[in-house]
This record gives sequence, C-alpha cells and structure tokens, in this order.
Amino acid sequence: MIEPAFSIGIEEEYLLVDPDSRDLIGEAPAGMLPACERLLEDQVTPEFVQSQIEVGTRICATMDDARTDLTRLRQTVVRDHGVAMIATSTHPFASAAAQKTPPPSTTLSRPDR
Repeated sequence: MIEPAFSIGIEEEYLLVDPDSRDLIGEAPAGMLPACERLLEDQVTPEFVQSQIEVGTRICATMDDARTDLTRLRQTVVRDHGVAMIATSTHPFASAAAQKTPPPSTTLSRPDR
C-alpha cells in the first residue's frame, strides 16, 4: 500500500503593536490590509479587530518550505507599515474596549484553505 505524500500548512494570527511602546494599536494603519492583500493575495486575512491579522502558508511539501513561506509572510505584513507583531492570544496590558472592528466588507467572506 502506498502512503499519501506528507504536506503541511501553517496559519498564524498576530496582534499588531506599536514598535516602541509595544502597546496594541487601536486601528490598522491606513492601506495596510489592501497592501498586504496585493502582495500576499489569499494568504492574509483580517480578523475581528483591526489590531489583529492572520496569515497562512501555501500547502508545503517540507518543513523548510513552510518555514520559508512563513518568514516571507511575517516580513511582508510588517514591512513599511510602522507596526510590529506579537503572537499571543491576548495582549498583556491593552484595553479590549479600545479595539476597533474592521469595515463590514472585510469580514463578510474568508477564503477557504
């Protein structure tokens, strides 16, 4: 019996923070999501609040391929936008009440992966 080929894909969600204070930003920089979508297409999606973004690798045949794609995704998201990212489910000191949700058009549909 032949076993199927191994493949892997990784999704990560990041909180966007101010690079100096490390405080959670209240709103994504103007044009950040459209710029990321132009470069990354369906590999980047908005989340429920504007201070959060999700990326997903392509389907990869090896861990090295996944690592390379994930590095590219991480670098592209923060490039030229004046933000930093942290990978955590909750921010240690930011106020959840201060977070803004994205416009409805960005949350209506998400690509299947």
